[in-house]
Amino acid sequence: MANIAFTTSLVAAEALTLASITSLFEEFLSSLPALIEDEKDLSGYLGCDPAVDAWIIAADASRAVTLEYCTRMLSLCAFGPQEQSLQRVARLFKATMLTESPDLVTRLRNHATTRQWAYLVSPGTPGALQYNAMIVTALCAFEAYLSIEDGVVDTPVDPQGYEGHMRDSGTTDGPTV
Repeated sequence: MANIAFTTSLVAAEALTLASITSLFEEFLSSLPALIEDEKDLSGYLGCDPAVDAWIIAADASRAVTLEYCTRMLSLCAFGPQEQSLQRVARLFKATMLTESPDLVTRLRNHATTRQWAYLVSPGTPGALQYNAMIVTALCAFEAYLSIEDGVVDTPVDPQGYEGHMRDSGTTDGPTV
């Protein structure tokens, strides 16, 4: 009997964590457009102009929000491949945003572009289509974020958006836990 109670508690804890990481990832996704737009506002800014202080403050605030979501997701224990994939994307963003090394950013960008499959949930995993739609949306935002440094400020975050990827997957529901 104790074994059944322990197993039930473990399954409940696993579902709670999965839902928490998924919820955080969805909030993380919703923070990316503001981050990218605020960074675009600063692209090409080279001097000290008091009128630009508001843009700098907004960009710093957006960056802090996105980093906080990444930190919170990475602080939770991943129980399944869905969570591991979401955390892998959060780790990618966090490492890129915190590094001072252009070489590391280039390596991370190349990895995310040429090995996108490494971030995706394997087909057949429960909720794979929905999770992969969120991951592809985040990876498109990652490229848009890095394109700002290249001087490309008109890159759409994700032409389809999360809803478009969900529509293509044949469902409008979010990830199922």
